[in-house]
Formats: sequence, structure tokens, C-alpha cells
Amino acid sequence: MRPTRRRTLWEWIVSGHDSKMVDSMLRTVLDCFSQWLRQGHCDGFARGTPAANALATRARRLESSPGFAGVLDAAKALLREHFATEALALQSDAEWLRGLGIHWRLDYGSRPRHTSGLASGQEYVGLRNLGNSCYLNAVVQCFYSCGPLREDVSRQSPAKGPLASCMQRLFLQLSGENGHWDYVSPAAFLHQLFLTDCAAFQPGESADVLECCRLLLNSCLLRPGLFMEPDERQGGAC
Repeated sequence: MRPTRRRTLWEWIVSGHDSKMVDSMLRTVLDCFSQWLRQGHCDGFARGTPAANALATRARRLESSPGFAGVLDAAKALLREHFATEALALQSDAEWLRGLGIHWRLDYGSRPRHTSGLASGQEYVGLRNLGNSCYLNAVVQCFYSCGPLREDVSRQSPAKGPLASCMQRLFLQLSGENGHWDYVSPAAFLHQLFLTDCAAFQPGESADVLECCRLLLNSCLLRPGLFMEPDERQGGAC
């Protein structure tokens, strides 16, 4: 006796729901997938990887299912946009890093992306999370939101050091250089943070936000003491 074949997820969905409900479910999944790609959560997602192959298999099944051609076309468009955007992003980051004299392979965590590549009015803006980099993003955005602190960093010429130079660049991007706001990758800044203190700031791993804040205050500001409480200044800060 032949063993009973397990139903695929698609067969299970179709058998238990009417076509309108299935269409709604697929559109919800597609929307989630779109957000996933555009927010940069694409670790290991490239041509020939298990994730891409699995998606291609499901797309072929969807193509053979009546009534869902539009959903499939949208999924294909998202994939094309994803691969094109990633290629441009890697090239942009690599060129900028070479200009700083940094030769570094941008492949830890999820791939850092300099710009979203989406049409105007549909872009994400701000700092991209590179995988457990929220502690750095939080500090940078706090620094940027504080006018006197932002001016202290932005007016330095030359910059106080490598970290200050990276922060100046991020501030320029966040302020919308040339009237364009980008989805900014702090990849170079995170790498410089690692070079400054490799024990505390490993790429792809979380770190203490207060430790990060103290390091950046001392490394990026000309007069960091102005932004610290007296007990903090006595605790070893400059």
C-alpha cells in the first residue's frame, strides 16, 4: 500500500477556504514579503540560495493556480527590484568606503544598503538596522536630534577622528543632502566602531547603548563634557 502523500501548504489553504479568502490571504503574505524585502531583512537571500529556490518553487505553484496571475506578477516585480537594489547598494557602499580608505566586505548580518531604490514618495528614510545595530542607531538619532550636539559634530573641520568623520557623513545623509532623503546604511560607522573597540562592538551582535553613547561623546565631540553630568565627567570621560 502506497503511503499517503502529505498535502502541500497551498493544497491545504485551497481546500479549506473559498477563492476570495485565499486571494486575501495571498495578498497579505505578499504585502508582508514586500515589507520584509524593502526593510532590508534579506540575510542569505540571493540567487541560488535555499530561500530563493524555495520562493521560486512556490511562485511556480502559484503560476499554475487559476486566478492569481496578478499576485505572481507582483511577487516577480518585488524580486527584480530587490536584486537590482541590492546590487546598486553594495556598489554605493563599497565606493564610499574606498574613499575613506576602508576596504571591507559588506556581508555580515543583513546586507547594508545605502538607499532604498524605491520611487519617490514610497521610500523608507532614516537609519537602516544592520542586525542588532539598534543601539548605534538610537544613539546617532539622539545626537542628531540635539541641535547643539549636532552642530558640534557638523562644524568640525577637519573632523576630530574617524568616528567623527563617519558621524558627519550620517548627519549629512539624514538631513537630506541635495534635497533627497535616503534610507541610510550606517555600515561604515559600525565598522569604525568595531575598529575602535572590537571587544565591545562586534558586527551583528548587540551592545550596551550607554557604553556606545559614552564612546561616541568622547570620540566625536570637541567638548563632550558640556553634554555630560558631573558624575559622568568624573567617571573617566574627557
